[in-house]
Amino acid sequence: MYPGRMSLERVRLLIERFRAGLQSARDGSGNVLWRHDPALGLELLESMLLVRHLDRAAHELRASGHGHYTICSAGHEASVVLGRLTRPGDPSLIHYRDGAFFIERARQVPELDAVRAVALSLVASAEDPASGGRHKVFGSAPLGIVPQTSTIASHLPRAVGLAFALERKERLGLSPPTDAIVVAVVGDAGMNHSTALGALNATSWAVHQSQKMPILFVCEDNGLGISVRTPPGWIETRTQALPHVRRFFARSMDLSEAYGVAEEAVRYCRTTRRPALLHLECVRLLGHAGSDVDSAYRPPAEIEAALAADPVLAHARALLASGCATATELLALDARAAGGGDGPL
Repeated sequence: MYPGRMSLERVRLLIERFRAGLQSARDGSGNVLWRHDPALGLELLESMLLVRHLDRAAHELRASGHGHYTICSAGHEASVVLGRLTRPGDPSLIHYRDGAFFIERARQVPELDAVRAVALSLVASAEDPASGGRHKVFGSAPLGIVPQTSTIASHLPRAVGLAFALERKERLGLSPPTDAIVVAVVGDAGMNHSTALGALNATSWAVHQSQKMPILFVCEDNGLGISVRTPPGWIETRTQALPHVRRFFARSMDLSEAYGVAEEAVRYCRTTRRPALLHLECVRLLGHAGSDVDSAYRPPAEIEAALAADPVLAHARALLASGCATATELLALDARAAGGGDGPL
């Protein structure tokens, strides 16, 4: 039974279930559809699959004694839509499960090998351009992704300062007009930290005094902070109480919906220069990290329900049901992603 397995086996199980799930859905039946450009949907799936196989590589490297970092992106791959809809010119401070955001943003900078950049960080390489091997973080100057750790929301005050500076620089004549926004991603547990509360309050306070604050907060809500559960409905209740911050909601199980809602949220920030918060409902498919046996606090039925809500498989099935690709073509895309693009991953 999978609940007792360690994370490497669970990642491999996710990959097996993805392939089996496509095999069993070859008729294209499904309730969720992809309602945007087919080529876009396939590119988003490719980035999601690359991250899934990077998760596998992280655990394999750890098992062989060559890697050290095993906090995976599995279940948070819907962040891929934000990587697509925002730009390298939008300063972004992202969550430690936002591998899909990082990989997808890199499409806009073709000369950057995003898969290699992540792989370097997994082995604490001195060649890692983000941290020089000090710690695994998502960061890249060419991609406009600010390296930082997001575990206790300590990056949110910094993000608020960046949003304030974008507008202040223009007012002082230090930069030409821009429609850039700041993106700041936090988990549901992080929303309870004083740093998050202070940053959100400062944002509302500034807007209340007619200050422009072009910042998109994103709360990726998987219902767990390591082993501590977020009370049902808490993030919705908390984020509805933010003055002057427009709230958006989307589910990772329907990437078409998530793309449309995220597009609206980004557009709102760009055009109004006002803050917004996207509540993105996610799922945690593994333990918190490789050493965390989550079956100690999650019953088998809950783990099975999480696996059934895999956003990568859900999006692939939506593409299949919408006639964007055949199961054979999607399985071939997975095989290419397993190879990391140019070589074994």
